[in-house]
Amino acid sequence: MSSQTILFNRYNTITQKIAMNIIIPSKSEIAQYAPPSNSEIAEFAREAFERQKKHEREMTTKYGYVKPIISLLHKGVRIVAVKNRVHWSPSWKTVPDFLFDYIVFILGRDWFINEFNKPQKKRHINQCRI
Repeated sequence: MSSQTILFNRYNTITQKIAMNIIIPSKSEIAQYAPPSNSEIAEFAREAFERQKKHEREMTTKYGYVKPIISLLHKGVRIVAVKNRVHWSPSWKTVPDFLFDYIVFILGRDWFINEFNKPQKKRHINQCRI
């Protein structure tokens, strides 16, 4: 017996053992997991688009035209785009968290310190986080 025949027999034995452990699905099982047809994808996309447009119309009638919030969470850091600037902080969990820090950024830290030093009745804001 040649060495090629021995290798072939070992390979054949191994492949038979592997083949015995493989579960081959039936045609009906394959049909259950078949990818959706193009018409199903188009229908799903059309319905999703219609839902989005309906939501936008409802928001516009309720609040008027407001630019959308451009924000994402990446590795625990909230990133927010405002005009041509990008702001980020790991402490922002909600939009109001960002907005308070954004007001400090726009008006300046000195303005908030001056407001905090004023008597409470003359302040523009009642609570100040510096």
